[in-house]
Amino acid sequence: MLATVNLSRAPVGTRRPNLPRVPLSNAPITPISSKHGQQYAHKRSQVYHLLMLGTPFKEIEQRAGVSYSMVYNVHRNLITYGSIHKPKFQALGRRSKFTRADRDALFDELIEHE
Repeated sequence: MLATVNLSRAPVGTRRPNLPRVPLSNAPITPISSKHGQQYAHKRSQVYHLLMLGTPFKEIEQRAGVSYSMVYNVHRNLITYGSIHKPKFQALGRRSKFTRADRDALFDELIEHE
């Protein structure tokens, strides 16, 4: 059995127990949803948790099996937006047929009939 060293900076009572590792060939494969670009959701959550523990970027890269740029991007998004994802700036869905001129005309009409 391989000896594992706990490199976590978390307090002793909150550390994950040292369990024997399952060889990759025997590891269960969890289905990954690729809907809306979320194929790396589980890896992002691993990166987030390791960042919260204060783990160095290089160690996160090795533990989570992601690139350094992904770790950096998650860290930057946390600092900038308070979330691991950037906010969506595009309006989703179909444009309204009710134009700004229509809205202003309706507002004026409602004001007149009050």
